[in-house]
Amino acid sequence: MKRASRTIESPSVHRHTPQSGRGALFACGRASGLAGALATLAMMTTATVGCAGGGKGGSDGAPASPSAIAGRYIIAIGDAHMDADAFVSRSLGSFDPYSRDNLTIVTLPIQEPNTPFAQLPVSNSALATPACLTVSNDGRFAYVVEARGPAPDSAMTLDDLPPGENLTVVSLRDPLLPEVVSEVYVGTEPTSVSVRETGDLAAIATRTPGQQIVIVVLRNGVPVPAHNGEPDVLAWPLLGVQDGSSARPSSVHWLPGSGDSAALAVTVPDRGEVMFYRVQRDAGEPTLAPWGDAVACGRYIQQGVFTPDGRYFIALDRGERPDPDRLSVGLNPGGLSVIRVGSSVQIDSRTVGLREPHTVVSTTRTSPVPVGITISSDGRLIATTSLHRSTGTQSIDGLSGGAIQLHRFDPARGTLNTIGEFPVNGVPGGVSFDASDRFVTVTQFRSFDPSAIDGELAFWRVLGTGDQTRLEAMDFFVGLGKGPHAVRIVR
Repeated sequence: MKRASRTIESPSVHRHTPQSGRGALFACGRASGLAGALATLAMMTTATVGCAGGGKGGSDGAPASPSAIAGRYIIAIGDAHMDADAFVSRSLGSFDPYSRDNLTIVTLPIQEPNTPFAQLPVSNSALATPACLTVSNDGRFAYVVEARGPAPDSAMTLDDLPPGENLTVVSLRDPLLPEVVSEVYVGTEPTSVSVRETGDLAAIATRTPGQQIVIVVLRNGVPVPAHNGEPDVLAWPLLGVQDGSSARPSSVHWLPGSGDSAALAVTVPDRGEVMFYRVQRDAGEPTLAPWGDAVACGRYIQQGVFTPDGRYFIALDRGERPDPDRLSVGLNPGGLSVIRVGSSVQIDSRTVGLREPHTVVSTTRTSPVPVGITISSDGRLIATTSLHRSTGTQSIDGLSGGAIQLHRFDPARGTLNTIGEFPVNGVPGGVSFDASDRFVTVTQFRSFDPSAIDGELAFWRVLGTGDQTRLEAMDFFVGLGKGPHAVRIVR
């Protein structure tokens, strides 16, 4: 274990009709340091645009109104320095040198024509996984890591973006008055952050050799100062891995639950593996130790999610390594692997071992280049997003657009099967169920609708039951400005 070391050297809610294009219905918002941030609603229907206060549900009885989306607020982050084509061309394209990465909060329920929101500058990068954003269990704090830092004025390609190095902590005690309360150095190119349910520890995956797993000690949601006055930040290599000092993890996830002994799952794309670690915390600082063997479960495992009961970890496999010259182009399908977490046994007062190993018990396919994953609160539905054909201006087969896949999970047996795929007319990224599990929202880094401006959130209703469960696209979008790529609906 080491201290992490540093080397010195608008929104908008839109409804629109095919005839009239996107009409702007402005929302009431507060933008912190971002002039002109708006919120607008757009409706894809031939009906006259108007308030949709109490939309009727379909045959399944699910409400169709934007106001039915449940939760406290929606939080998303946007990368202001990349065009969507950069995922293929590596060229940043034209960008406003005065534009800033941002964090946006849209309050729920969505109201028409005016929905309160807030926005403030927070550095982030779409080159990270959507797990670069998380929210504390009580919803009072957001945590964002920046895989790449802000683009210098001379930047022209992805290679010109400097490595990121910070964790930003944002207070959301009043969601309409968000405030950056801490910015902590955590290492080179942090790509993922996860906060323990108890709110006392944040785990980060970085690419600093020998310090890839970083833990920040928190108190009341905020990093705790160590004896030297700096935040208490601890770092370890990937223990239990050959050449663990140079391996490059992509995401880290806390096992649900509390207690002095906790656990992490860490995805290691280049090895196609998931590592598990125990984190012990008594009166002293946290300690880290391997917990079972690595689980090989794919070709390029980028992130995952624990089931709510902590019995399984669902690993998301992009299906192939990214081509360094064409970051997100791929024809091979991705996949999901269900890892049953091994049963624990207490060896001594500080050591927890395994009675049974971590084991892959089920797999299923996704569309090519999956990027986002979310699980319902009851653990029975999983939604994934895939870039598919969406990253270029035109694909080989002349089609464009991404996709959402819906998967049904059986918590009793650990089995998983894909029950539907639904096209996305844009470049999808992060995905989140709402508090009722009856709606799903997906970030669109770019929409292919010619009347859309910048990026937005798309919404889908969850209809049907069992293997007949399906998604139905809703008729409105929430515009968020440039480059949204990670999102959470906070319960």
